Amino acid sequence: MVRLLIALEHRIVREGLRSLLSAVPELEVVGEAQDGREAVRSAAELVPDITLMSTDLPGLSGVEAARAIGEAAPSVRVLMVSAHRNTPLVLDALRAGACGYLLQTSTAAECIEAIRAVVAGQTYLSPAVAGAVRADYVAGCRRTAPSPRQSLTARECEVLALIADGHSSKEIARKLCLSTRTVEKHRGRLMEKVGLRGIAELTKFAIREGMTTY
Repeated sequence: MVRLLIALEHRIVREGLRSLLSAVPELEVVGEAQDGREAVRSAAELVPDITLMSTDLPGLSGVEAARAIGEAAPSVRVLMVSAHRNTPLVLDALRAGACGYLLQTSTAAECIEAIRAVVAGQTYLSPAVAGAVRADYVAGCRRTAPSPRQSLTARECEVLALIADGHSSKEIARKLCLSTRTVEKHRGRLMEKVGLRGIAELTKFAIREGMTTY
């Protein structure tokens, strides 16, 4: 049996959701809360499996309450219920410890699906917000993750560009006025820095980074 706490501001909405969820054999509603502080107290006292909680609770916002529940009752999973689709709020909720974000426009079937997913240890996002959240996360990774190219010296970049353009070590040495042995050393160092082996992999890396001269 999955024990649920419903934390929504409006009584009529809480009662409607309680009626819906109580009809599912595996679910049991063990409590209700109408504001953020009551949600935190109830979660700590009742220790439900999941707290379904609005982002817009009075007194203490849903995001703040989720963070407080994580401290007061770490085993309680929080599934946010919200009318808002804006990505920053979804990300704030997830950072605060929420295990899911369900839009108020969701169907009963989706609500039950979300609960089952969270119980199984998964993170559930309503399809309408999932795409935007993933895109924002990927963009953030691209902004913050440094490219291996940044660790290369100017000379190593020159050598890599010429390798990608199909030149041999001897040809590169002649073009850059270096010895063949020095070119080989540069190639060895840049391979270590970018974590690649072989001309084919280096060429793909150079093309991806826009380092070829063609």
